[in-house]
Amino acid sequence: MAARTLNYFLETGNIKRSVNFPTVELGLQSALRFSIIHCNVPNMLGIMSTELAKHNINIINMLNRSRGDFAYTLIDMDDITPENLEALLQTLNAVEAIIRIRVIKAQA
Repeated sequence: MAARTLNYFLETGNIKRSVNFPTVELGLQSALRFSIIHCNVPNMLGIMSTELAKHNINIINMLNRSRGDFAYTLIDMDDITPENLEALLQTLNAVEAIIRIRVIKAQA
């Protein structure tokens, strides 16, 4: 069961049965997904969605859950160029409250 749960997390970013993070399940609806661990502070979703909009990226689906001082967000988005992806990651990684961003590409 632990191996299946870990594989599910690695492939989709979804979290089940975690001690430290909330349960998060969002059906993968795009070729590209961000999983973002961040501080549970006001306006984080606004900051993330604003930065995606500045890079002309459409959010297909998004889910945010928190537990205590931390939150976890999944964002499915339209496919973007590698250059645009790199620029967006640099911008988001500069946000002090963002702890880690992982890019998940859907398996064909």
